[in-house]
Amino acid sequence: MNAPSIQGLRYRWKMVFSDDEVVQRLYQSGLSLSYPVLRVLASYGYASSEEIEKFLFAPVIPHLHNAQGLKDIDRAVERIQKAIIEREKILIVGDYDVDGITATSLVLRSLLELGALVNFFIPNRFVDGYGLSTKNVDRAAESGYRLVITVDNGITAVEAASRAKDVGIDLIITDHHMPHDLVPEAYAIVNPRQIACSYPSKELAGVGVAYKLIARLYEAFTRALPESLYELIVLGTIADVVPLIGENRSLVRYALHKIRTLESPALSVLKANARIDRTINSQDIGFFIAPQLNALGRLEDPRDGVFFLLGEDFSSVERIGKRLYELNQRRKEQERLVFDDVQKQIAHGTIALDRDLACIATGDTWPAGVIGLAAARISQLYGRPTFLLHRSGEYYKGSCRSVQGVDIFSLLSSVSSTLVQFGGHAAAAGLSVRADMLSHFSKAVQNELAKTHTVADLVPSIRCVAPLFLDEINGKLMRDLGLMEPFGSGNDRPLFFIEHVQLVGEPQLLKDEHVKCMIVDRGIVKPVIFFNRPELYEWLLRYKNEIFDLAAYVQENTFRGRITIDLQGVDICQHKERQ
Repeated sequence: MNAPSIQGLRYRWKMVFSDDEVVQRLYQSGLSLSYPVLRVLASYGYASSEEIEKFLFAPVIPHLHNAQGLKDIDRAVERIQKAIIEREKILIVGDYDVDGITATSLVLRSLLELGALVNFFIPNRFVDGYGLSTKNVDRAAESGYRLVITVDNGITAVEAASRAKDVGIDLIITDHHMPHDLVPEAYAIVNPRQIACSYPSKELAGVGVAYKLIARLYEAFTRALPESLYELIVLGTIADVVPLIGENRSLVRYALHKIRTLESPALSVLKANARIDRTINSQDIGFFIAPQLNALGRLEDPRDGVFFLLGEDFSSVERIGKRLYELNQRRKEQERLVFDDVQKQIAHGTIALDRDLACIATGDTWPAGVIGLAAARISQLYGRPTFLLHRSGEYYKGSCRSVQGVDIFSLLSSVSSTLVQFGGHAAAAGLSVRADMLSHFSKAVQNELAKTHTVADLVPSIRCVAPLFLDEINGKLMRDLGLMEPFGSGNDRPLFFIEHVQLVGEPQLLKDEHVKCMIVDRGIVKPVIFFNRPELYEWLLRYKNEIFDLAAYVQENTFRGRITIDLQGVDICQHKERQ
C-alpha cells in the first residue's frame, strides 16, 4: 500500500509505514518478535536490533536522571528539611485534576512519613478558581504557615508569589506547565520547563516533578521512598496525557510493575467500579480508572480525592469510591450535553467548518468542569483546535484542546492581548476572556491560524502505522505488543491497516451506540467492535457484500476466565473507492 493517505468514512488515514527493507533487516537480525510488531517498531523509528532491545527490554527502574539536575531542587530540599526539623507548619497547594490530586497526595504522604507538620489545600474550581491565589496566601499566613509548596500549579502565580513574600511565607513552586514571560518571585521554582533548567526530561507530569522533589528529599534524609508512591505516580502521569517516552515511560513501567503486588484500597475500589478483575495496564488507567477521580474535581470538592487515595480504612474508601462512580456517570451525561450543544452549533452554521480553522463555542449554562473533555472530543472529531467557554459574570472561562501540528500555548501567547489570563502547554490549556472581548479573541485566533494553516490541513485524521493480516493475529502478537507497553502519548497504541476484508453475517447495533460485526479474509474470521459509531450499522447493512478496508487496534479480552483476541475498529474505507 503505497498511498500516503486514503479517505475513510470519517477520518483521513495517514499511512506511516516503514520501509520493507528495514523490517526485513530487523527480522533477519535474530529478534524473536512477530513480523507485525517489527513493522510497528520500524515505523516508530527503531532501525536496529540494539535500539529495539534497549526500548523493549531496558531494566525496569523508577527514573532515568538524577533529580539534582532540576534547577532549584536542592534549595527547595534544604528549605523543606529545615521546616521538618524545626517543626514549622507546611501547606501543600494542589490542583483539582488527577495530576494535581495525586501530586498532592504524594507530597502529603511523603512529608507525613518524615514527621512533618503538614496540611493541604486544593482549590474548588467553582469557589476558589485555579491554583495559588493571594486569598490562599493570606489564609495560610493567618493560620501560621511559613512554608507553602505548590504541586501541578504556581508557575503563573505572579501576584500570589509577591503576596507570599510580603507576608513572610517562603514559597516553593513545583509545576510542569509552560512559564510566561513574567515568572513568579518564589523561594524556589522546580519546573523542568523553566529557562536555565538543564534537566533533560521536560515532559514530566506535575506528579512527576513532585516525585523528583520528594526523591531528592528522601536522599537527604537517607530514607527509602515509600513504595505506595508509585501508584500515585502512574495514575497522575497517565491521566495528564504527557508523552510516555523517556523518563515518563520509565516511571510508568516501574509503577505498573509495582502495583501488580502492591494495590491500595483506593485502586481496588476503582477497579471494581470499572469491573476490571485483572492486572491493569495504561489504557485501563486512562479510560476507566482516572476518569473516576477526575469527576470529583470537575463536579465537586476535590479534597475528598486525597482522603480517598490515602485512605487505609476500606469501608471509608469504598464509600467515597461509590460517590466517585456516581459522579463519573453524571460527568458523562453533562459532557454529552455540552458535546451535543456544540454539534448543534456546527449544524446551524454558527461554527462554519468550511471556513473556520478553530472551533470556538460558548454556552451560558455549560458546567465548567466538563467543557475540557467535550473540547477534546470535538477536536478529535473535526480535526480542529477547539475552544469551549462558559459564562462566568463578565467573563468567559474555558478550556481548549489542540490537534497535531498546532501548539495551543504558542497560539494563545500570540493573542494574549485579547485574554485576561491563560496557562497550559502545547496540547491543552485554560483561558479567561472578557465577554466584551470575545469576538476580538475569536477573530485573532482564526487570523493567527490562517498564517500557517488552511481548512484542507485541518481535517480529522488517524495514523495507520503498519499493515496487518487476520492470520497474523495470535497470542504471540499480543505478547510482543505487550512489550511495547505502556502505551500513551508519544508511544501510541499501534493502529493497524487491515486490507481487503468482508462482512460475515449481519452487524449488531448495541445500545444504539456501538456496532459489532464479524469480518473474514483468506478464511480467517475475526470479531470487530466500533465504539460510538452507530452510523456504521447502516453502512454495513447497505454494503454487506462489498470488500472494505479497516483501521483497527488489536485487543485482548477476558470474560469468565476465557481470553479472546479481537479488533477494535476505528474507521472503514470502501476498498473499490481507492482502486
